[in-house]
Amino acid sequence: MCNNNITLAGRIEVKRTKKGVRFYAFNHTRGRRLHIGTLKGATYEKVSVILRQPEPSLALSQTELKAVQDEGGKFIRFIVDGKTYAISTADFARHAERYYNPGYGPQWRVGLRHFEFSNTTAKRNSITDNPVTYRQSGLFQ
Repeated sequence: MCNNNITLAGRIEVKRTKKGVRFYAFNHTRGRRLHIGTLKGATYEKVSVILRQPEPSLALSQTELKAVQDEGGKFIRFIVDGKTYAISTADFARHAERYYNPGYGPQWRVGLRHFEFSNTTAKRNSITDNPVTYRQSGLFQ
């Protein structure tokens, strides 16, 4: 019997709903498609865990980042254990380093030092949805 799950790995499916654009990816461990995050307005939001090695980081699969950018995402908001880490997609791409996770495949990871941090997960608002973006000139917008 041939296992076609390998061909599904890394493929992101996008579904538009009243609550935003929902992103799905195939989870080989569970053998089915799972909801991985939602784009509401310009902010992509997902529940995640912090990578500990090689440094504390947050990661997106390479195909997930591309799908978020293709759908117009300008900011990424990670929710980790009731805390919020936010970054612009431009800054995420600028600071991203290749990372390979045996369970999830090729990813981009960014060290926590590049994120805006909030100790709580509050209701979404324009401040948390639009964190400060670093410009090449060294000035913040």
